[in-house]
Amino acid sequence: MSDIHSFEPLWNQWLVVKPIGTGSLSTVWLVKRFDEFSRQTQYAAVKHLSIPIRSGEVDELPPDQRQTIFQQQQREVMTEINALATLKGSPRIVAYEDHHVRPKADRPGFDIFLRTEVLCPLKDYIDQCRGLNLRQLLYLGLHMAEAIDALENRKLIHRDIRPANIFVDQDGEFKLGDFAMARMVEQGQLARTPAGFTAYMAPEMYAGMPYDHTVDIYSLGIVLYTYLNGGRLPFQESGMPQEQAIKLRIANRQPMPAPQYAPADLAPIILKACAYRPSDRYQTAQELIRDLKQIIYRHRTELDSLPPSPRPVLRILEEKPPAPVEDTDRKARKKKLLLAGAVVLVMAALITAVVILGTAG
Repeated sequence: MSDIHSFEPLWNQWLVVKPIGTGSLSTVWLVKRFDEFSRQTQYAAVKHLSIPIRSGEVDELPPDQRQTIFQQQQREVMTEINALATLKGSPRIVAYEDHHVRPKADRPGFDIFLRTEVLCPLKDYIDQCRGLNLRQLLYLGLHMAEAIDALENRKLIHRDIRPANIFVDQDGEFKLGDFAMARMVEQGQLARTPAGFTAYMAPEMYAGMPYDHTVDIYSLGIVLYTYLNGGRLPFQESGMPQEQAIKLRIANRQPMPAPQYAPADLAPIILKACAYRPSDRYQTAQELIRDLKQIIYRHRTELDSLPPSPRPVLRILEEKPPAPVEDTDRKARKKKLLLAGAVVLVMAALITAVVILGTAG
């Protein structure tokens, strides 16, 4: 992949600060610019993709095959850009700002830059909160269901809903991001290509069978299930590898148990969202939104008594990495060395003074 610094300033004004995320096909960078009017530094996230993605393999192919791969990879990248542009303005979707496609100067191919707002990753927010309480989990489910509703209205399937693709804005509200796997499916059509992480993947997608938009509802159900089950997937006993739990879930030899820490009236909603058969799930995100709102209303007194959710701290905006923390043993050894050095200096000074006095006498 081309060095992103060779393209600075991006869009004639953005400077690269540091990488904040890496995938198999791209790198996400923190960028900044100084706005002369507001006299403030502004930040954004830029995903950089280089086409062809695996240039070494592509260079060995005949020109016609090489061109086919270029076009296919470009279509896949533009699918993400078009999906974000189509969803621009949706409050539950990471905000698209701009994109730029630049032909490579030295060989066939493109460098593609996608700029979005920079937000707090869900994992960082959970660490800051030391876990999510029931109110936060319910609103996480509600906001993601609203994101899926926005996708359904535009005939899009995200296909990769999981914690790594969920973000938190400065108001503590949740947004869905990373549309690299998104696909448009017309009404009545079915998608066929598997995508996403197996831990959150619907059974029909895992099996390579046709699927529809309910796979996103299923993935959201597994996300909520895991958070309400002590961080464990369905069927995952303490100490069990994730792969074994996934196989048990896909095999469908026994009913999925309720999440261990889900309230009695919330558990059936989670289980319906991640039902094995697509026809047994919520058929639209609006149906899930309705039921989650009813749960929030029913538990309003309990939820209101919980501490207010903290605003997320965007640690990724720290431009310099923190200084390394010395371990206790190293600090103790350093202190002893300093004390020993001080004693030696004092002794040397005393000996020198005695010698001088003796000479004077």
